[in-house]
Amino acid sequence: MNHPATASSVQNASFPASNAVDASPTTQWTSASSDPQWIRVDLGGTYTINRVLLVWGTTYGKNYQIQTSADGNTWTTIGTITNGNGGEDDNFALNASTRYVRIYGTARGSRKAGYSLFTFQVYGT
Repeated sequence: MNHPATASSVQNASFPASNAVDASPTTQWTSASSDPQWIRVDLGGTYTINRVLLVWGTTYGKNYQIQTSADGNTWTTIGTITNGNGGEDDNFALNASTRYVRIYGTARGSRKAGYSLFTFQVYGT
């Protein structure tokens, strides 16, 4: 929680990427209303991750990838989610040594607004 987060876009200044990693269940990141979009967190060092917990708003990631990177530029997909239904997505049984974790959304559950993410938590050692 509270690590630096960046995103491909924000709907407006009220919904920055940092809201998804601030440990508050009432703040959110919301992207522009187009695909694809992404949000990433910098863990500040290299860790072995095994779980990514996401809590979506009403415009969730229907199709998205969980990606990792050592440098924030070259990405490896470690999980692919298709036909997600929003709410809480607890992605476990992951295994990657990484500094950056990115959620790369390719299709929203609703075309009416951007991706809406309340919680983006990464677990590991």
